[in-house]
Amino acid sequence: MLRPLPLRLSLSLVALLSVVLAALLIAGRHAQQVRIVLPEIAGDAALVITPDGRTVLIDGGADGAALATWLGNTLPFGQRHLDAVVLTRADGKTLSGQLAALKRYAVKAALLPATERRSSSLDAWEQLLEAQQVAPEYVAPGDQLMLGRCALDVLTAQDGQMTLALQCGPTVAYFLQAVDDDAETELSARDLASAALVVFPWKRPTDTPLLQRLRPAAIVFSDGGRGENDRSWADRRVDAARLYHEQIHGQIELIGDERQTMIRAERGEDSDGN
Repeated sequence: MLRPLPLRLSLSLVALLSVVLAALLIAGRHAQQVRIVLPEIAGDAALVITPDGRTVLIDGGADGAALATWLGNTLPFGQRHLDAVVLTRADGKTLSGQLAALKRYAVKAALLPATERRSSSLDAWEQLLEAQQVAPEYVAPGDQLMLGRCALDVLTAQDGQMTLALQCGPTVAYFLQAVDDDAETELSARDLASAALVVFPWKRPTDTPLLQRLRPAAIVFSDGGRGENDRSWADRRVDAARLYHEQIHGQIELIGDERQTMIRAERGEDSDGN
């Protein structure tokens, strides 16, 4: 004859089942969402997590140790792979983090724009890929990386710099941290979808036809870009866009699904949008 469990043990089992059920509910909700996470580290980095769990590291920041720690905290527990790594350009604000990532994670694909500029860091990046038997793909405008129901499109690629668009259902994000004058002129003339998020260089002016055309709901300023811009934060205005910078807002995350998109900032106000 079975004896009833002690009350304390019964309560513990109920609590455990509640935690498991909550975790399953959260996992199910995340499975329907695209996430774009931009960390508070030096340089430029972004992690894309698609609704079906594909992961793409775009750039990597200037601090390899910080990037490795952040990836370990952000990726699902125990995950030791990335579906792709992407360089919008190969410089000191992107490569250190990618090198750290390639030393710790297996990757399936690596994308970068063709460049004649060589460096020891870029050589090391290619050697780490070779050790994984992954050949880097030098992309051209119009190339596309399919990520389940999402697509990462190369918009421009020239002089070792490229711009990207991510479309995942109704959520569209643009990675323009490497945009220059020529690319901005070209993109301004194209019929591009409105943006939930644009990653854009802090050093470039924001009162431009391109940003007016994209009508972004949110802009995250990056460390990328060339030139100087002495405008203060208070002088920045892009229609109704919410403006973010990691030095002010900490880690910034976009979460989007079929119904809405939301921006979460570690510091300051969050924003919701449709």
